[in-house]
Amino acid sequence: MDADADGYPADEVYGTSCDGTDCDDSDDSIYPGAPMQCDGLDHDCSGHPDRDEDGDGHFNEDLCDDGDDCDDARADVYAGAPEVCMDGIDQDCDGIVDGPTHLGPPMLLDSSVNYECIGELIWTGSQFGLLYCLGKFMRITPLGERLGEIQEFPSNCNNHRTDVAWTGSEFVFVSSLAADPEWPWCAMYLHRMSADGEIVAEDVQLTEEGSSTSPTIAWNGEYLGFVTPEVNFKLIDVTGADRSGEIDLSVASGYSGMSYFEDRFFLIDILGSKIQIALVNSTPAQIPTPDDFYRDEDAVFLSDRISMAWSGSRLGLAWHSFHEGGENPAFFTESGANGVRVGDVIELSESPYTVDPQVTWIGEEYA
Repeated sequence: MDADADGYPADEVYGTSCDGTDCDDSDDSIYPGAPMQCDGLDHDCSGHPDRDEDGDGHFNEDLCDDGDDCDDARADVYAGAPEVCMDGIDQDCDGIVDGPTHLGPPMLLDSSVNYECIGELIWTGSQFGLLYCLGKFMRITPLGERLGEIQEFPSNCNNHRTDVAWTGSEFVFVSSLAADPEWPWCAMYLHRMSADGEIVAEDVQLTEEGSSTSPTIAWNGEYLGFVTPEVNFKLIDVTGADRSGEIDLSVASGYSGMSYFEDRFFLIDILGSKIQIALVNSTPAQIPTPDDFYRDEDAVFLSDRISMAWSGSRLGLAWHSFHEGGENPAFFTESGANGVRVGDVIELSESPYTVDPQVTWIGEEYA
């Protein structure tokens, strides 16, 4: 009997076994060797739906447009599957083998901080450096255990923040210090620490007293980019010695953050309710950029620091704004390598009281 006239007799008629091989004699697209489709049916009579060799109800992502099974030979692997930690298999098909998991209990690193102490993590390849509370610093293992004692490289002027860079062999800090903390004019100092937590050299005074800004630095693989109190940019080495002449900065000073990516320094500045970006190459010479990167018309002013992450072709930026009524919404956008904003500005959180959002690049997207 061949009710669907597809040339293949039925394998069963009214519950009685026949000698045929057609597993569904009511559909002429179903028979042994029929072309497989991504519709949940077993067109080729293989005993399971087409493009779902492991029978887990998810189509092969390489063969179906709406497929979400990254390993069609394993029934426990598909999008959204429970992740089994530490087995070397990406069960939930998110591209991350084993996914995130706690490797140990939470660690109390310093009990003497308050909620205003914002932290910045730096990964060296074997340990973290944590800079927080305007100038306190500690080294941390990948499991969250503190290495050695807490060091302090304080900025004691007008709540200025200390900045830090990892050179590949040591930590370098710049801070803003005053001989008299009651007097607002400060000098900028450079401090050095080895990967083992040892102070490498005596502190070096980089500028004369007269600065009233937070210092920023960034490492380009050979030298540190540094902005002087006169809003000039120059290169210095880890001893504080000048390695270039100074160039006058226009557009942005870098006081709100500085990073080095793709053979150029990105210097971020916040002036009231607008963000500005300046670009400087390693010559150094300034690369032209627009006068305004972004302006928040609803903001009274913006946070004084911006978090940055490089995606490989663009710079992601996150910050919060202060709006009338006391609300502090957080935002994100991207800059191209040319310092021009790419795409829209996205509000990150519905919470109106977000402070200092942080951004990082995780291989395929920002987190």
